[in-house]
Amino acid sequence: MNYELAYDAAHAFAGWQVLAIGVPICALMIATTVYDKFPPLMFIFFHGSYEFARTVTGFALLIFIPICAAIIYNNIKLASLSRHNDCTQIAGVVTDFKPRPVRGVLEKFTLNDIQFEYSNFSPEMGGFAELAADGGPIYEGANIRLCYITRMKNRKNEKTIIRVETRS
Repeated sequence: MNYELAYDAAHAFAGWQVLAIGVPICALMIATTVYDKFPPLMFIFFHGSYEFARTVTGFALLIFIPICAAIIYNNIKLASLSRHNDCTQIAGVVTDFKPRPVRGVLEKFTLNDIQFEYSNFSPEMGGFAELAADGGPIYEGANIRLCYITRMKNRKNEKTIIRVETRS
């Protein structure tokens, strides 16, 4: 059987979340610490003194930068696992597919009696996160091959999908 690559963690670096959120926030924070006078929009955020603004900016950077670094590190680790095939591979037909509910965040399915779930809501999860509603390759009856790893999170084993291939 021939399979077509639909997702591979080896091609993902930081995720759009880090770039879309991180770059403007870092630029804004750096601008507030470098300039002697705030840009006009900064008066909305800081009504106090300049030193207070620098302190808040410093604390925000101390929190924000490690979070971004952790997300990037996680994605690089998943990419390495995918490149070296250090994952469990299974193939079959998707059953028990449950699309993301209107008020939910997780999409779920079963492949060869193994349950999987994923979400595009949380960047720290890493791995595959393309919902069926957004044109994702996983849906009821799809013939796919997965490469996944199992990690311990929140006191339970969670499977992270690092490669998805669809039957052509």
